[in-house]
Amino acid sequence: MEMIARSSRGALIHLNYATAEGSIMLDFISQLRRDYPRLYPDSLPDYMIEVPAGWEGIVRELSASLRNSATSIGQIKQKSANLCAYFEPIDDGSGFEDDLSLSAFTVAEAKAKITCEECGAPGTEMKRRSWYVVLCAVHAAESDSGKAPEFSQL
Repeated sequence: MEMIARSSRGALIHLNYATAEGSIMLDFISQLRRDYPRLYPDSLPDYMIEVPAGWEGIVRELSASLRNSATSIGQIKQKSANLCAYFEPIDDGSGFEDDLSLSAFTVAEAKAKITCEECGAPGTEMKRRSWYVVLCAVHAAESDSGKAPEFSQL
């Protein structure tokens, strides 16, 4: 299976699930579905879970906090250097976006703002061309081509 996605550095990539990167993402998604089936139902397409590797721990903590909430995840991703999630009500009559969901997400969102998307180390929000990302000093200095990346600290 192949799909087009945007890497955490802003590059358009073809995710072929036969590659190491695609395989790791599928492993993460499978673990979320196994550990939190109420939050990540089988009806949620895999492409609706696009979390940078460095934020996987944050999403796991968020998922543990939401285990008994009245919502499920409709989509979770990185968007403009922010953790972005869309919640959907669980059809059990218990409500929608309860206080638990909102407060747990607020904590996760704040952690993501200071966590490198690539490795999970402390990071800073930066702009690369027109993409906003959160990177540590090491990943901000790296470039796939070996040239200095075009980052500016915000």
